Amino acid sequence: MELLAPAGNKEKLETALHYGADAVYIGGSSFNLRNQSSNFGIEEIKEGVDHAHKLGKKVYFTLNAYLHEYDTENLKNYLNELKGINLDAFIVADMGVFSMLRENIPNANVHISTQANVTNSYTINMWKSLGASRIVLARELSLDEIRAIKDKTDIEIEAFVHGAVCMSYSGRCLLSNYINERDANKGDCSQVCRWEFNTYIEETTRPGEYMKIEESENGATILSARDLDMTKHIHLLEQAGVDSLKIEGRMKSVYYVATIVRVYRYLLDLLNRVGSSNYEDAIKDELSINYMNELQSVSRRESDTGFYLKGRHQEPRIKPTLKSYLKGRRLMGMVIGNENEYTKIKIYNTINENKPIVYIGASFLSIVDSSQELFVKNEIGEFNKVTSLRNVDNGVGYIKSSVHNFSEYDIITEVE
Repeated sequence: MELLAPAGNKEKLETALHYGADAVYIGGSSFNLRNQSSNFGIEEIKEGVDHAHKLGKKVYFTLNAYLHEYDTENLKNYLNELKGINLDAFIVADMGVFSMLRENIPNANVHISTQANVTNSYTINMWKSLGASRIVLARELSLDEIRAIKDKTDIEIEAFVHGAVCMSYSGRCLLSNYINERDANKGDCSQVCRWEFNTYIEETTRPGEYMKIEESENGATILSARDLDMTKHIHLLEQAGVDSLKIEGRMKSVYYVATIVRVYRYLLDLLNRVGSSNYEDAIKDELSINYMNELQSVSRRESDTGFYLKGRHQEPRIKPTLKSYLKGRRLMGMVIGNENEYTKIKIYNTINENKPIVYIGASFLSIVDSSQELFVKNEIGEFNKVTSLRNVDNGVGYIKSSVHNFSEYDIITEVE
């Protein structure tokens, strides 16, 4: 199975591929559902595709917003800009976008987005007859349903395995539009469902008497779905016939991308070694448990397995999370190079001398360091030792460690 990772910008693209993704999905300046992400300009798209292809990996481009009539000319112009880039596939939801893509880039490989709400084999076979090569299934399907669909189709199937889940049907939401006039179906979702609300009920014989429902000290998050986590069950997705495992999170941090990708990479490699019949026993070993526990190190919500493990033909209920974000380790920096004995890092948050930090990497789980040395370079190229590195200081600093030999893309974190 393919491991498909989110890449909200070029840095995340490179990080996702370094940590083990087989492919990434990205968005441009328009017509995708993550307009708040920094996304990619045309030249960055070209650079990202070139970088991925040199590694033998793929880039899928999202055009999954819903098209309004006043958008059509802008989309045509945008497709002309994308025409010469060797993208591996376009991800679309709107049939009009699909049609325009076929007209302007006839040989384009097209994947149908989860936003198209595909839940049955008839819809899949219709899309295939129009020229689609892959379907990203709606999140509302059980494994039994996916297995039944796969038996009646011969097209690639992609399914989400980790990350945020929308309370509305596969993202078709108007709540953001209703509350603050930001259209989720055009890429401007403000994630209103994640907000904390003061919630009240009123008994009909006592009009005007409101009783507060308290879920936590901060209010209730009854509109917010739990995150998805299928780490313990990827063998069942393989048995159901899923071809690509998709991680949500184009707006998440580079630390989130690295952590989630490397956990699933480890588990997929384990699955390939032991086979699906032995997977449940194999993940009980200490190393597998430690990798899965790393998922708790990133900021997240409560999680479950979504709709996947419900019985045949049941309509499972989506479960709200009664908690807001659960904090993990804080992203402090990432290695971007070396200069002599000094390791060059990009600084995200202030790193202090002798305050414990945790390193993660593609080839190791985690290393704690309490005695790191920090440096900055002055105008004439000399390295001066300092007690802290701040992201306002050109965003670049240098570090030495007595417990770890750094490699590019190693990430530096701090326990909250």
